[in-house]
Amino acid sequence: MRIPWSLKGAFLHNLFVGMNLVPLLHRDLPLASRCEIGVSGFVGLDLMRMLAEILGKKLGAPTGSTFMASQTTGNLQAACLSGILVAVTKDVHFNPWQFGQVRLSELPIEEHFSFCRRQSANSQLSARAFWQAAARVSLRNGKLLSQESAPKVTGEKPLTNAELLEVLITLTPFLCIL
Repeated sequence: MRIPWSLKGAFLHNLFVGMNLVPLLHRDLPLASRCEIGVSGFVGLDLMRMLAEILGKKLGAPTGSTFMASQTTGNLQAACLSGILVAVTKDVHFNPWQFGQVRLSELPIEEHFSFCRRQSANSQLSARAFWQAAARVSLRNGKLLSQESAPKVTGEKPLTNAELLEVLITLTPFLCIL
């Protein structure tokens, strides 16, 4: 792939942001790969932030004007670390990535709220109208779930401390290059 010089920084930035989201959103990735990609993205985002600070000082630009807000960086990295934490501490039969779409993001919550809001005559729900709509949704979902058989969950053991350490040791040459 040929990338113009002016876009290489944007490409790397998007790559590292994507690597921070992989531990949460990818469906069919082994736990060791989840951790490896997540740690690489975490460190890469820190590197991009440091390079942006150096560039900002060099250009005389105001602090924070050459990179995303520090709160956004922190949120991305916290999301990444929570995906790694699930990979290391999960129960054998717990697999949040197997069912549904983007289960470890805020999208299912937003869908639930919008579904409750659509049941009202206007989009401005009172607390009473929200709780009534949420109760109707819960009753409906309960009926649907009681009619279905339990899905077969394939078990995958969480990473042990030794396996996580092996992933981090594998990344050490890459992190030293950065």
